[in-house]
Amino acid sequence: MRVTSIVILCLAISVVIPDMCYGWTVEGHNIIEVAAYRRLLARSEIQSLSWVAKRPFSGKDVLDVLIAYHVLDEPLRWGKKADGDPLHSLPIVRSGNLDMVLSRQFEGNSQCFHFMAEANDVYWDTTTDPTYHYPHMLYDSAYPRCVAFITSMFNVILNDVQASHAGDHDVYGLMHCIADSYSAAHVDRDANWKIIHLNVWQPDAFIPYLFHPGAKAFYHDSSHHKTSDERDLDYFDRAVKDPTCSNYVSPWQVDSNCLSDRGSKAAEALEEFSTSTALDISIPPTSTAPGMRMSIPIL
Repeated sequence: MRVTSIVILCLAISVVIPDMCYGWTVEGHNIIEVAAYRRLLARSEIQSLSWVAKRPFSGKDVLDVLIAYHVLDEPLRWGKKADGDPLHSLPIVRSGNLDMVLSRQFEGNSQCFHFMAEANDVYWDTTTDPTYHYPHMLYDSAYPRCVAFITSMFNVILNDVQASHAGDHDVYGLMHCIADSYSAAHVDRDANWKIIHLNVWQPDAFIPYLFHPGAKAFYHDSSHHKTSDERDLDYFDRAVKDPTCSNYVSPWQVDSNCLSDRGSKAAEALEEFSTSTALDISIPPTSTAPGMRMSIPIL
């Protein structure tokens, strides 16, 4: 009963301080998603898909495929004559909305939705990595678990797209997870963007660490996502003096040059993921198309 009450209290606090649970922030996720769509719309040809289609296949064609197969939501005026609202003719953006599902913060594999480790990855074994000095299970356990989790999501999207929409296991949930993997609050990467380890969300660790004193030493270090973490704002390039970077109504108003290197890498990963998904949908099961693979670009 006491633990349940504390969980309810944490959820109540999260309503008052909404950014406590979020990676990148809701707006950040949507801005990164838009940047990925912009990158796709700017591509006149994608060779691997052109080989399959036997014709030049553009980034716009990628979006056409994903919308036609109901992987992406269909915009109101997609493929039709534009009306007075340009947003009706642009891809629908909602990968950031997943941060509003507060119940997910404390459920089962919930932290894998945000590409994060769990508290027990620290307190069951506090042995540290000899090079980077983090609890080794933040990579050895958390990383394969979350890769397996999102791979299962990807398989559902490819094999039963309607089922993927149940419980937010759809492409928007997977884009959310991929983007979170580029947030320094969630994942530590090296200079070449390879993953070193996943981080733990502090509110998820507070209670367990009371009973595992050896884990408490890591609670306040960089391997833990703070209750409100400034690293979640690192998708912005703070040196860019552009009013649209912070004052906007729609993420489509934010120019891609507002993104930092981290934000740009996340957008690039979403672009590659969208292209790979369209490729996997488009190829015949026995095809030997060059570059054919099922790829989730976070490694």
